[in-house]
Amino acid sequence: MPKTGGKLLFPPGIYIHGDGVTTGYSYTPNPDYPNRPLEDVTHPVDIGRDIRFIFNGYNNLTISGYGATVQSHDDNGECRNNSIFTFESCTNLRIEGLKVDGRSQYRNPVLGDYNTGKGYADRSNIYIKFGENIVLKDVESNYAMMDGIFLFGNETTSLNNVRVENCNCYYGYRQGLTISSVNDCVVDGGNYSFTGVLRGTLPKAGIDVEADAHESYNVSIKNAKFDSNAVSGLALSFRGSNITVEQCTFVNKGVTTVRDDSCVNNVVKGNVFINCGLGFSQYGVKYYDNLFKFDIVTGK
Repeated sequence: MPKTGGKLLFPPGIYIHGDGVTTGYSYTPNPDYPNRPLEDVTHPVDIGRDIRFIFNGYNNLTISGYGATVQSHDDNGECRNNSIFTFESCTNLRIEGLKVDGRSQYRNPVLGDYNTGKGYADRSNIYIKFGENIVLKDVESNYAMMDGIFLFGNETTSLNNVRVENCNCYYGYRQGLTISSVNDCVVDGGNYSFTGVLRGTLPKAGIDVEADAHESYNVSIKNAKFDSNAVSGLALSFRGSNITVEQCTFVNKGVTTVRDDSCVNNVVKGNVFINCGLGFSQYGVKYYDNLFKFDIVTGK
């Protein structure tokens, strides 16, 4: 595929990712947490064959997959090399119509990272690292071994100008969508629900806006639905400013914040909260015109 101007089309159908064989994959059982193996520093992060679809430095790439599902083999080990899509330093990237299924409900063990700080979050179904002018439209990413979609920048290399339109992320392990150190990001529509309900690790949010080394700035989240995530519908975490959340619906779990005085100009307005509420620990957030509905008899 050319580095510039390529198009990858997945015709309708189910595409099985991997064959369930992970060479060198092993773990040490943890008697206290059966699904969380003990840390083992002797295991490298790149254990096993690397079967990821990796796109590094592509420009004007379109991936289209309406009616198509890329689905992990149920017996794939949960290590980084068995994650599905990784995009690094791409510009003008468009992903549309594709469904990605990490099958986390079948793959064991869960959270068996041997080096937590090296590749811990790389196991997301769709991992977009650095770059600019990114569009995800009508994408569905479910049962991820970490995040359904992980958007990531850092202190030296940014991720800029991202649009996530009408995308759905269900039953993620850590988040439906993580926005980490991203500038100018719009999430419009879609559903980010049931994170951490089957299995999970914190924050267990539908969407988490946070920062690695520099803040997430100019983030708009609107017209989205968040239903019954394990901890938060939306988490506004560290070092995020100029964030607007509006016209969203939250069911059972609302908006939580982390106290961080560096966060400024964040607004939560015009949303509907059903059997849930707000966290007020972050000083830089203004709340207004939100509607709260509670049914104290049925909880519906």
